[in-house]
Amino acid sequence: MKILRQILIIFFLGLIPALSEAAIAFRNKTFTVKTSPSTSTTLTEPTSAAQNDIIFVWAVLGYQTVTASTPTGWTLLYTIQTNQTKTYLYWIRRGASAPTYTFTYSSVDYAEFSVTAWSGVITSGSPIDVSASNASVQKAPAHPDCPSVTTTVANTVVIAFGMGWSGWSTIAGTPSGYTAREVGVNGNNNDLAVFSKAVAVAGAENPAAITGALNPGVSNDVAEVTVALKPDGASSAAPIRHRVIQN
Repeated sequence: MKILRQILIIFFLGLIPALSEAAIAFRNKTFTVKTSPSTSTTLTEPTSAAQNDIIFVWAVLGYQTVTASTPTGWTLLYTIQTNQTKTYLYWIRRGASAPTYTFTYSSVDYAEFSVTAWSGVITSGSPIDVSASNASVQKAPAHPDCPSVTTTVANTVVIAFGMGWSGWSTIAGTPSGYTAREVGVNGNNNDLAVFSKAVAVAGAENPAAITGALNPGVSNDVAEVTVALKPDGASSAAPIRHRVIQN
């Protein structure tokens, strides 16, 4: 009986994955607004951004006919077109030095760029566990409602990227359980917002609507993206150990 108990204990211990996951953390952010005609914008890297950080650029360009180019090294995750805008989401894994932050596009009169950096993310392959997007044309109230995702690994961070063409007056509309990471210059009048939530257990996650629009009763365009980031070490389960017990 004693030997059987020892075998069972060792068996179940061997099934427990030895994970060395680092917690994903928000590093920092920058925000840029262009209010005059231009064909390119050079963004500022978030302070303290480091090698292997995942960096997102969430951009809205006024006019649906605009065409943007993807800078070297960056990956375009989504392009979302509405009646009045085009919204883009790019990501890059930072190397030992800063990537290019110059984004080019056909001429526009107005553009916004939110840059956020995240540490503790898996350091090879795609950092994205799962993602989804929506575009709503002339929605009233103009509250982005980022789509649900179902994460497949533990300890992700789910990021809700919202664009409301009417802008935000406050950050009071932060989705429940989320933390505001970007709400525009001085926290108001801008169209881009970013919120995040640590999710310990894999499964369905549905961010609530991002409220607080400047003109909540007015129809306007919105764009919505939800992204779940994989933690460093998410796939590093140790193999099952086999031992021989002698009588």
